[in-house]
Amino acid sequence: MRHKKNILPALLLSFMAIILFGCGGGGDSGSASASSDGGSGTLSLHLTDATTLDYRAVYVTIDRVDVHMGENNLNGGTDTWKTVATPAATYNLLELVNGVTQKLGLSELESGHYTQMRLILGDTPDGGMNILGQPHPSANYLIMADTNDTPELETPSAQKTGIKLVRPFTIKDSQLTRLFLDFDASRSIVNAGNSKWLLKPTIKVLDTIEMGIIEGLVVDDNGDALGNALVSSQISDLTSLFPSREVLIEAASPTDDGASSDGDGLSRGEFSILVQPGTYNIVAGKPGYTTAVQCSIIVSAGEVVLIEDLSLNALEENGANAYATLTVEVDLQTAAYAAISIRSEACGAKVEVTADRISDGGVSEFLLPAGDYDIVAWDPDSQLELYQDTVVLDAGAVTSVSIEQ
Repeated sequence: MRHKKNILPALLLSFMAIILFGCGGGGDSGSASASSDGGSGTLSLHLTDATTLDYRAVYVTIDRVDVHMGENNLNGGTDTWKTVATPAATYNLLELVNGVTQKLGLSELESGHYTQMRLILGDTPDGGMNILGQPHPSANYLIMADTNDTPELETPSAQKTGIKLVRPFTIKDSQLTRLFLDFDASRSIVNAGNSKWLLKPTIKVLDTIEMGIIEGLVVDDNGDALGNALVSSQISDLTSLFPSREVLIEAASPTDDGASSDGDGLSRGEFSILVQPGTYNIVAGKPGYTTAVQCSIIVSAGEVVLIEDLSLNALEENGANAYATLTVEVDLQTAAYAAISIRSEACGAKVEVTADRISDGGVSEFLLPAGDYDIVAWDPDSQLELYQDTVVLDAGAVTSVSIEQ
């Protein structure tokens, strides 16, 4: 079941901009201004990325994000920058593709018109680990696809003056405004030669007035809200010459886990996905559960489509929901790792029920409902197809697949 509503009352008129690297400082106001009637609204900032196949990982450290209140604000008539997010965190941009986003922060702002933002990059990484299982060697760096080398990305001026986004947006009274900062990694990295790499960020802010939103709730077999389930909007194209592209993930987002109140308007089990207008199959899944699918969901620009009846049943060792076990082992010659997509028939086509990336010599295990599945594997760097086959999984049985290059 689905319902539609217009998103314009709920979302601000967002903006689209291409950013020039290191083009401004904290005291440059230009024509920036903000006017307010004394009310306030909430700004929620999210980070996402346009994918690139050139690197295994692209790490950037974001210290904070500011907005410019301009010369006509109510705070004494002087130019003012206000900090709206202080993540001080290191992100792998290549994990933020296909619509997956990372929240940067949430801030209450005076209602009114704002004209610019700036993104401040950090010079010290956070204490997390990278995809190689190692501490971050620097704040901004690459992991090369062919060697796993980790060259630093030099950022000569952005750390001091910020990456300026000069384009207006509006905060409305008592409304949540969500902006999606799309960091284009493929256009932001420059090979300067002599093992020197430069970070010249190209960023756009998704224009939500030209986008649609898919929202809904995922529950378990008891009707309880289910957190950390992955919901994706998918497009099936069985005419594609490449098996890897027979199913395309337009966007994906986990359901809210309810662990903390972050002010994004979502409760446990709820999800919200920003997508281009189009027709999608909506797929919800979680390890250890069945998969729920809704077919041919039409999303128009400026609308929220509400999805209901996404119910996942817990898999069990025995009984009606007994699981089957699939193990996938990878033995590669030149590829560093393989992208694995496990698909089933639905909606008169195919949908992806789960996926993984397995490094050379690695093994992944999947617990799935019994049934027929297509397994497709490819090298994400070269897009070379590595494997395609159909397997029949029986409840209570273990099926092993070996992918060799």
